[in-house]
Amino acid sequence: MAANRNRRLVKEIQDVQKDSHSGVSLEPLNKAQTGSDTLDDLTHFKGVFRGPPDTPYHGATYNVDIKIPNDYPFQPPVMKFTTKIWHPNISSVTVRPTTLPVQLSLLTFILRVPSVSTL
Repeated sequence: MAANRNRRLVKEIQDVQKDSHSGVSLEPLNKAQTGSDTLDDLTHFKGVFRGPPDTPYHGATYNVDIKIPNDYPFQPPVMKFTTKIWHPNISSVTVRPTTLPVQLSLLTFILRVPSVSTL
């Protein structure tokens, strides 16, 4: 199961890196030790995105802490803003929807976070 999750995450990370238009970036926060190799741990990321245009958040850059559960994509990532932000629809604790369609990618999920601020 973890191999499937990691394969999907690697593809989604590549999609994020290819998509320069969205302004989203991801970087792994931990390294996993496997024998003599040090690999990126695909369970904890720092995400960065820009505030949506035509809103008071435009021009700002927002950082989120992203934790990927073991049963991803069947359970959504847990996201927490590390950048201070005030908005009635954004909790300072976590952003975690109760459901996440399996076909929804990590990039799509991160791109949905700024749309909350336009409500």
